[in-house]
Amino acid sequence: TTISADAVLSSLDPYTTFVNLAGTQYFPPDYIRKIKEINFNLGYIQAHLTIDQAPQWIERLQPYMHDNGQWCPTVAHAPSPEYISDAWEQYRKGQLPDAPPTYLYIPSMVDSSLAPEGKHSATIFTPYFPTGLDADENRSWKEQYADTCVRIFDKFAPGFADSVTNRVVFSNRYFGSTFSAHAGDYSHGLLQPNQLWTGRVVEGADKFATPVDGLYLCGQCTHPGPGVTGIPGWNGAEAALKHL
Repeated sequence: TTISADAVLSSLDPYTTFVNLAGTQYFPPDYIRKIKEINFNLGYIQAHLTIDQAPQWIERLQPYMHDNGQWCPTVAHAPSPEYISDAWEQYRKGQLPDAPPTYLYIPSMVDSSLAPEGKHSATIFTPYFPTGLDADENRSWKEQYADTCVRIFDKFAPGFADSVTNRVVFSNRYFGSTFSAHAGDYSHGLLQPNQLWTGRVVEGADKFATPVDGLYLCGQCTHPGPGVTGIPGWNGAEAALKHL
């Protein structure tokens, strides 16, 4: 199906937009070269859990974050820069980190409709999951990684591991195939120094207009990047409106 329009806005990542959909032949070679040089390579897992009870944290531990006085059932386990560095070193060598930084979210503690009475829904998010694995390795390693993360939280909330009655584990591979995010990168280009601010999307190029007249970007590959802000969409729409 072909739909004609005076302006097209893409909220997809730049690799998918320019290489997979629009076609590289319509863009300057140097522009496409820079698009292909964008680093999307950061593996991660999301483990969605059903748990029988809220975690019973060890005495004197108050792990939940607060935001402007509002209680947020979110726990981040990243005890030191050295801890994170050790996990990164294993990841960059293609190894599964033994002790990764990891995050636990329990939204049903705020919205009880998300789980049956007395039970809770929880999500573990953990970066530094090796990429480039074949399908069988990916399937096995992501379960091992989820086990490691559950054990970490079980150390601070004894009985947490036993409270998990069901779980499903997704890796960036799943999000790539399901949501067409190149390499499964939800940031649409990693947040590293050369890919921030003026480095998004391509250094020295317009941040929203593209070399094809009438084609604009409005996703998180643009400034100011990922997050639930709506700002990239606002900026991309303003650029398109000026054109129209």
